[in-house]
Amino acid sequence: MGFCLGFGGVLTREKSVRIRQVAAQLPEQALVLESDAPDLSPVGHWGERNEPAFLPEVVEVLAALRHVEPERIRQITTGNARRLLRLPPS
Repeated sequence: MGFCLGFGGVLTREKSVRIRQVAAQLPEQALVLESDAPDLSPVGHWGERNEPAFLPEVVEVLAALRHVEPERIRQITTGNARRLLRLPPS
């Protein structure tokens, strides 16, 4: 259907089992990252306002769940976001 699912700080919580399962199995073309939920910061920033600076921590967890290098996740999610926003490839 062409939609994407955004993953953020909740993914870093070990108890987020279902979200982690989805993130691990979702096709690459459906993955993007998000940081706009102000109260859903990654583990280690609990109680802080969520911000884009925390996305590398989400990338690390998503890479581990998918058994790939973090750089691969950065490439995938950046490309998907650019596609969704109709921006030229970088």
